[in-house]
Amino acid sequence: MYASSVIVEDDGTWVLYFYTWDSKEYPSAGVIGRATSKNPTGPWVADEKPVLLPSPQAEDWDAKQVLAPHVLRTDAGYVMYYSGVGTNGVQQIGMATSSDGITWTKYDDPTTINARYTESEPVFQPGSQGEWDSGWVHQPRVFQTSDGWVMIYRGTRDKNGFVMKLGLATSPDGVHWERSALNPLLKPADVSGAQYFWFTNVVRKDDAYYLFLEVDKKESTEIYLALHTGEIHP
Repeated sequence: MYASSVIVEDDGTWVLYFYTWDSKEYPSAGVIGRATSKNPTGPWVADEKPVLLPSPQAEDWDAKQVLAPHVLRTDAGYVMYYSGVGTNGVQQIGMATSSDGITWTKYDDPTTINARYTESEPVFQPGSQGEWDSGWVHQPRVFQTSDGWVMIYRGTRDKNGFVMKLGLATSPDGVHWERSALNPLLKPADVSGAQYFWFTNVVRKDDAYYLFLEVDKKESTEIYLALHTGEIHP
């Protein structure tokens, strides 16, 4: 079980969204769950049922696992961005919405006829062939700003999930995304001695983005911080 996203409700309740990784195999089965506490040190009480499940349709893009959620509160309710994995092992980024943070509806475009998108569609897919993120895109970290939406994500050209780099995308509506011309924003070679990037998380405070990176250095990891001050524009 992996902690992934936390929000604090107006009444002071802490809400943690986590995901499971059910085996050592890849792709593994896994779901997204929710737990609550009166304070950050616990005790935490997990909901009896997962809040987001893989698609029941065997050929769908997220039929194997849903993971790495990032949850936001907006004026319209709650929005979750998450990674989805199909049986082919390719990770893509999906979106779900909720009025209460418990019952979620995946984004679905009714005009889509692709057999892999029968229950829902990803809102962000791997890049074009040969691009640095053409294998996977995953681990979304998303923020709503006065200019629209900003996403920092992890991508790889290698479908086995190695040589991961970080990218940026912006959107006017949270559904339709455009990659930044600055991509990739960060790559392991930018950190002395780094081999891989693993888990990443971002905090937006005032006019700054604080990007925390888990960096692999010869099978041990260290945490680094990258800072961007000012708004990020499309």
